[in-house]
Amino acid sequence: AKKSIASDIGRIRQLGKFRGKPLAELDRRFIMETVAGLPCGDSTKNRYLALIRAILNRAVQEWEWLDSAPKLTLYREPKKRIRWLKPEEAQRLLGVLAASYPLLHDLAAFSLATGLRQRNVLDLKWEQVDVGRRTAWINADQAKGGVAVAVPLNQTALDILFGRPRNSVYVFAQANGKRMH
Repeated sequence: AKKSIASDIGRIRQLGKFRGKPLAELDRRFIMETVAGLPCGDSTKNRYLALIRAILNRAVQEWEWLDSAPKLTLYREPKKRIRWLKPEEAQRLLGVLAASYPLLHDLAAFSLATGLRQRNVLDLKWEQVDVGRRTAWINADQAKGGVAVAVPLNQTALDILFGRPRNSVYVFAQANGKRMH
């Protein structure tokens, strides 16, 4: 029931050096060197370490496959400032997308108009849109916080919705009506 299960599976697949290695041989040095060699930033490496730690702790506490789990040290993550697109940057992005990728333009413009996450936009169904009330609903099981969210739709968002074909249950669908990925 974990929301990030697909991400976890993808991370496990990237840990090829772990394949065929007995759990008892996964010591701190091996794990830290393997994760250090991954081509990603420190924040992503911490996601790998958290996943490995969770699996090893379960192997100790629940499954009793190991007597103890190695202590893993997380990387220091920089405290980044939150950055928003400036209006001129957003317009430049939308201009490039409109010229070459009309569907991506609609996705980006709708996201900018509503503040919705990519997954929420791609999963949005017509039944979740109430044009009369100028609102879209993100169901609790689709929301990051696990709470249903009412999203106000401004005129830009409504114009995009009015321009979308209704050949699918999804607002933003492929030409064949299937959900976009």
